[in-house]
Amino acid sequence: MTVDTLLSKVIRNQGEEPQYYIENHHEAIIKSKDWDRVQDILEERKRNKGFIKDGHRKYEKDEMKNEAFIEKLYCGECGYLMEHRRSIEKRTKKPYETHFWVCCRHDQSYRKERCDTRRIRQDYLEWNFIHFLKQIHRNPNFKNDVLHWINRLELTEEEQQEKIDLQERVEAQNQALYSAVEDCIYENGHNTQLVDKLTEELVELHDRLKHFSERERRVEHERKMFKEIMKKVSKYVEGESEEFPDDLFQEFISRAEVCKDGKVTYHLIFELEQEMLETYADYVEFKRQQKKQKTKGKHEALLKGPEVEELLVFCEEPRDLKEIVSFMNERMVISDSHIFQVILRPLIKQGKMQRFKAPEKGGTRKVFHYRIK
Repeated sequence: MTVDTLLSKVIRNQGEEPQYYIENHHEAIIKSKDWDRVQDILEERKRNKGFIKDGHRKYEKDEMKNEAFIEKLYCGECGYLMEHRRSIEKRTKKPYETHFWVCCRHDQSYRKERCDTRRIRQDYLEWNFIHFLKQIHRNPNFKNDVLHWINRLELTEEEQQEKIDLQERVEAQNQALYSAVEDCIYENGHNTQLVDKLTEELVELHDRLKHFSERERRVEHERKMFKEIMKKVSKYVEGESEEFPDDLFQEFISRAEVCKDGKVTYHLIFELEQEMLETYADYVEFKRQQKKQKTKGKHEALLKGPEVEELLVFCEEPRDLKEIVSFMNERMVISDSHIFQVILRPLIKQGKMQRFKAPEKGGTRKVFHYRIK
């Protein structure tokens, strides 16, 4: 860099003036180890999902969006395309993300008439499609319905006969055209109108034959494609995979219409429609029951665990709730209400423990005590 005294500003020296490079001219502003540490911190931030800066959290690029739904989901209320939305709840440790799909017209505030719909959770849409796959896998009539629909493209007996007649006419027309061309050559091109006429008629016959051939090829192609898709459906359902089958959705579904109550109508690639009666409310109830069963399983496992076995030994002598809570918290973190609801009450119902009132230790007030039977 050098100073141009005429312009009174700093300009880059491109070689017009002598250039110098001097090493170790002064002490480093930043120590080498501090520089390396800063680079490590920056690299670590890149690897993390987000970082805090000036009290605001910056999030990484969305990677949980289901790409299979893009340009496949349509609003069942107005018919417009649905688009993806991401909601993030800021928490102290890790942000909680929820993914939705909503009609494009729902969020357009500038419209006088916005779509009267609601956001639909992505996990519900995934659950609905998986439920659809399980349903068609169990339903023996589904395969027959699809094959019957595909077979509608087959040529009827009349069309088969028409195809044979067309093939014979094409053969005869070819012979007539060959003769006309030879005559035209012999007559020095004086009969070109006949050649043109025969050629046009031959092209028309070929077009009609092509229509029949395309229908036959389409029937064969759709049968083969449906067979392959149903193989994949069986493999997925019987494999009990928890992953969403993106490839099956892309191959099987041309579009899906989603109503505001969560009902989904699937338009299959075979030009068939399948409506699912399940709603978002059904999904909420399913998740509630699933969570209930999971919690029940945990409680049953706890009752059979070593902590409860030790508690039964401990309660060979009468113990009040305070003693039991202290005993259990030495082995696990659990509240007194949870101990009563999850451990003591079930043990009483099973007849393994009894509850009675007795004076508390060091006093006269009667409190509940517990002892094994």
